[in-house]
Amino acid sequence: MKNKALNIAFYLCIFIGLFSFFYIAHPMILFNADDWTYVSYWRRPLPIPGSFNGIKVFPETFFAFVSEIGAYVVYPFLKDYLKSMAFIYAFVVSGAILVYVMLLERVIRRVNKEEWSSRAITLIFLFLHFLIFKNDWTGNEHLFYAQDPNCVFNYILPALLNAGLVLFLMEKEWDGTSISADILQKRVGAAGAAALVLAMYLSVFSSMFHNIIFATFCGVKLITFLPKKFNNTELKKFMSNTWFYVSGLGLWFVALIVQAMDQRNAAVKQQESKAGLSEAILGFVKKMGSVNKMAALIIIVIIAIAIIRAVREKLKMNAMPVIIASGILTTIYLILMAAVAGKGYIKRSDVLVSAFFWAFTAVALMLAYIMKESRLSLVLLVLTFILGAQSLNYCKSYADYNVFGLAWEQTYAAGQDILAQFEEADEKGMSELELHVTDNEAWNNTWPYPEYVGDAISDTLFRHGIIKKQIKTTVVYDKSKNAELGINY
Repeated sequence: MKNKALNIAFYLCIFIGLFSFFYIAHPMILFNADDWTYVSYWRRPLPIPGSFNGIKVFPETFFAFVSEIGAYVVYPFLKDYLKSMAFIYAFVVSGAILVYVMLLERVIRRVNKEEWSSRAITLIFLFLHFLIFKNDWTGNEHLFYAQDPNCVFNYILPALLNAGLVLFLMEKEWDGTSISADILQKRVGAAGAAALVLAMYLSVFSSMFHNIIFATFCGVKLITFLPKKFNNTELKKFMSNTWFYVSGLGLWFVALIVQAMDQRNAAVKQQESKAGLSEAILGFVKKMGSVNKMAALIIIVIIAIAIIRAVREKLKMNAMPVIIASGILTTIYLILMAAVAGKGYIKRSDVLVSAFFWAFTAVALMLAYIMKESRLSLVLLVLTFILGAQSLNYCKSYADYNVFGLAWEQTYAAGQDILAQFEEADEKGMSELELHVTDNEAWNNTWPYPEYVGDAISDTLFRHGIIKKQIKTTVVYDKSKNAELGINY
């Protein structure tokens, strides 16, 4: 009972810390055209060949669903639309990260059953996500950072969903069992089996940058189950042990086909940002050069000690070959994707989180093996303190959720100003509105407020019950708004 209470307290503290970070320190404020468009956009929960973002079933349904909770459950209490949305986003992202680290600890417990050390390793795993690219005094990115709230749902949450599914499967199959066989033999209940299939579907149809986490795991696991003899009996056993992974890999190939038909591809071919393979590799190498030196040193030392102990003691590290192979394949895939989709992607932390998931999982497991029945266990406390102190050092502030490097207070003020104009027009019963927004000549006013943003905002505010009817909106770029709101792009 005492251990259960401590476990609840441990994870409650993590959730409170994450929620404080994502709601108080760096809230996710609706700001640009994509935010205002997709926050209320409900798509069919099926892949749509030939459309924009045809495979993005999970992000483009979940973003709208969560936002409606913000509009209809949180807003009546907070009476602040933007902060209500920020509240529900912080709650959901914090909860997703919490589940992610809880699943990681379940894997760690397979190696090191000592509770305090497994919790310390879990914290180290979490801190590495925040520290890995923290170098400058301002504008630091962490691996849960994205360019806007819309990208949080399009990149970060799909990565966490795919990683969480893989960690769950890894822990369940730790002793060489098969989740596929467990389902067939009804060792997994009908509700559990249905939940796994739904998780697989949503993971694959989420993001082509992150469904690779699950796809590579499926591919590598299929290899580990290959029969030694190819006769009918062995092949039947192979299929009964791997049908879940075969299905997952098959769905992933379907997602590739749907992605190949995406209308966005034509626009990508015309972009100046498109890159070749050599340029994508160079971009990846440069990004790795910006890794926090302390984090890199700690990772290198952990790997070196783990290798030495494995060689000396002939230690068999379960799951490590699968993790390393999946990590290498994921990294190669991300570079190839960036070579096609645009060189900027390979430098984005919300893309690279897929590769770092495998790297940090490997490091966490290595640390668990090192500390298992070792006198070095007390070193964990020092290591956790160092990484935690560096991650939480607020003198080196993290970036807020917008591509322009603005403080969240500035994007919040801009959003409040837009809301005030709509609410005033709604109170007066106006059917048309000239919406005055900040001017961004450097981007030819294509972002954050293109010409269509006014109607997108009007549509969203009407759907969320903020205004009584839709208002036909014309966007006016007003430099006086820049001075008023203190925004310089």
